[in-house]
Amino acid sequence: MRALALDCDRRETYIGPEEYCRLAISHRELERCDDSVRGLRGLRDPQAQLVYLVDEIVLLKHEPPKPPCRPR
Repeated sequence: MRALALDCDRRETYIGPEEYCRLAISHRELERCDDSVRGLRGLRDPQAQLVYLVDEIVLLKHEPPKPPCRPR
């Protein structure tokens, strides 16, 4: 993924940190599209012409769920 400059003619949708992480590791061809002025991290889907945004502070404070313990 690479960082892109933001363009004005795009659709934006705000998502939570769980969804952002899921999209970031998915097999979809997404591009980074951060907006540092607004404090947002973004992923751009060029095919759908949609940008998924999450607040960067919320994202950086997010802790992924721990896997359940397996009995021995």
